[in-house]
Amino acid sequence: MGDVTFHKQKQRVDELLIGPLTFAGMRRQQRFKIADQELFLDQLRNRLAYLDADNLQIVAASVAAAAGGKRKNIWPDLVTITNWARGLQTPPDCNSDLIIRYMRSRAGKYAWDLGPEYALVLRKYLRKYMRPPNDYSWVDMRKSAGEIIGRADLIRERSARGVHDEYDQRWLAALNRAIDDVRRLVFPEPESADNETA
Repeated sequence: MGDVTFHKQKQRVDELLIGPLTFAGMRRQQRFKIADQELFLDQLRNRLAYLDADNLQIVAASVAAAAGGKRKNIWPDLVTITNWARGLQTPPDCNSDLIIRYMRSRAGKYAWDLGPEYALVLRKYLRKYMRPPNDYSWVDMRKSAGEIIGRADLIRERSARGVHDEYDQRWLAALNRAIDDVRRLVFPEPESADNETA
């Protein structure tokens, strides 16, 4: 099912971005051979597949406006295009080598050991800044994690006394889902033998 959806998402990149721009006259960079251009376009499909239709069209307009060369018809670099896309719509964590590797590293496990809320704040930082945090960043991150812990404890305490606020309960449920997502990043489940033989 997931492969079918991803295939459709890649087709949407072709229909809304690559196809129209190629038809309009976008050309490969001179340093690219034809095979390099095909690889570039395939990487573009893979990296932009998560975008919704509106944002794909915005990226297409941005690419056309920033085209290089004398005739303004040369594709910008892949990094430039993916950064524009990231600015419009946050990609899922599975699209980011940085987030996956950092959360699975010793630093990600250390954050989890401090408390799941710390790992959650770490993921948020990585999503926003796309670089590992420094010591100064951790000061604010620890404060944010402490605020999350405090709010969650307060909601649980109120619930235990019979005080139920629907908004607070939704917030707590969302927090628990986010922590589950982070747990899967820090401690990925091993692939089953069935998947390995497929």
